[in-house]
Amino acid sequence: MSDITKCPGTDCPMRQSCKRFTAKANEHRQSYFLDPPYHINDVGFSCDMYWGEFAQSAWESLQESIGITIPKLKKNYDFNDHKL
Repeated sequence: MSDITKCPGTDCPMRQSCKRFTAKANEHRQSYFLDPPYHINDVGFSCDMYWGEFAQSAWESLQESIGITIPKLKKNYDFNDHKL
């Protein structure tokens, strides 16, 4: 289940290697880009939202170097059980 904005991947040449396309959607609530965020022009393909293998390992390295971990929520997590 993903806590990311997913991409519909419409006609995107990189969709099969992008986590925003391949991640499993949350069955109860999931955000999607309205339009695929990539561009193809004379220079080639570009996408500011591409989340490939390098992006994932960079995110994990950043978490490790600053000493934080982001816990995964339980499937039936109830936010009302925790008050600020």
